[in-house]
Amino acid sequence: GCGTGVSGLALLKSQHDCPKSLNLTDCDETSLDLCRTNCEDNVSYDGSSCINLCTFELLKWRIDYGDTSTCKCAGNVYDTIIATDVLYDLASLKPLMHTASALLEESGYFVLSHVPRACIEGNDSDVSSGKLLEECICKEARSSGFGDASILRPEMIIDAAIGSTNFDELLQEMKESGAAILIFQKDEHL
Repeated sequence: GCGTGVSGLALLKSQHDCPKSLNLTDCDETSLDLCRTNCEDNVSYDGSSCINLCTFELLKWRIDYGDTSTCKCAGNVYDTIIATDVLYDLASLKPLMHTASALLEESGYFVLSHVPRACIEGNDSDVSSGKLLEECICKEARSSGFGDASILRPEMIIDAAIGSTNFDELLQEMKESGAAILIFQKDEHL
């Protein structure tokens, strides 16, 4: 879910145009309230403020998305869905992918940023389990109607970055942890 709203805030405060709408969701009402407060406190309310384009809703990921009564957004389709650091348990992967696919328009994008935290049973190696987790994510994405992932890794940013030492150190930590951004496009032919 949206948690504290850091990803949403980044979109709202970006140097580029505001999104046309931003629907922030979480399955936990307390987290959703914190997200709303953070967005209100950190984005100004001038007449054209992006915060006015935000909605905050409860949403539980589901495999069977036939019952749309749990969230107003379930009746809508979106061109882009962003999920950041949401995979703590491998059991949530299938419901996440199915929900994202159900809420995306044809050819829409699902952007999943993650640090490998979910456990792959029977694997003791952090590096190996990170690669296995990524393979599991890609496999589940294909079975949920997405094409192959485009993957952005920290080392790609490191190679292109011109910046502070602190930024370089952060990217190095992300690289060592196996962090990645996976970008899936909903396949209209699946």
